[in-house]
Amino acid sequence: KRARAKWIPNRSAIAWTNEFTSGGRTWVLTDDLLVAPKDKLLPLEPSTYAGVHIDGDRVRLPLAFVRKEPRVKYRLRSTASDLTPVTSDGYWMREHDATLVEAHPPRGFALAAGEKWVDVSIFKGTLVAYEGERAVFATLISPGANGYKRENGERAKFTTPTGTFRIEWKHRSTTMTPDPERKSYYLSEVPFTQFFHMPFALHAAYWHDRFGEPKSGGCVNLSPRDAKWLFEWTDPPVPDAWHGVRSGDARGPGTWVRV
Repeated sequence: KRARAKWIPNRSAIAWTNEFTSGGRTWVLTDDLLVAPKDKLLPLEPSTYAGVHIDGDRVRLPLAFVRKEPRVKYRLRSTASDLTPVTSDGYWMREHDATLVEAHPPRGFALAAGEKWVDVSIFKGTLVAYEGERAVFATLISPGANGYKRENGERAKFTTPTGTFRIEWKHRSTTMTPDPERKSYYLSEVPFTQFFHMPFALHAAYWHDRFGEPKSGGCVNLSPRDAKWLFEWTDPPVPDAWHGVRSGDARGPGTWVRV
């Protein structure tokens, strides 16, 4: 039989389950059962970035993330308005040199005592996980590339929806594309995906390391390490032998996500 040719669009990412040698070349078997030449692929090195677990004692809110490059710390004889609160080692920083994360109460939706919920800031590019009013985890995320952009009064393409939602579906991995009808590119086996307002999800992004910046097609991108922790922390839990789960019925409601 003749081989069936199929183009992998530029900027796509594929996963493979096996590889073999034929005709002097190494070939890979992709997750959708296609064969591709390995010498035409570039390996992706996922980000090693990870957020901060908050214990309320040694680590607590407010806290600040320093991105991209080292920033200057200052010791001052008098305070200045453009500096962040003093750091734990007695220094100050300019506010625009860091991303400040502060605690926010769970307003606008019903919350049981100690119930889990997630607070996402598009403007700052941050995510904080709470149990009731107690913050337990904070990190940087990448929201939609177009920020808050509107077109004809509607939310523009590549923006993250705002509001309060519950996690609907959780999948250990899934293939994604920013344009399902045209598929200009796709991202295979995106790990730890949690849909909160279809087709928008919290998920790992193994293809970039720009967390804290608008970058995504509308979803909330997390580093692989952060996405794994969040996936295991949120409700409903996914049983060990399962690939995914839907919230509701006997599984209970999904964790709240406020964007």
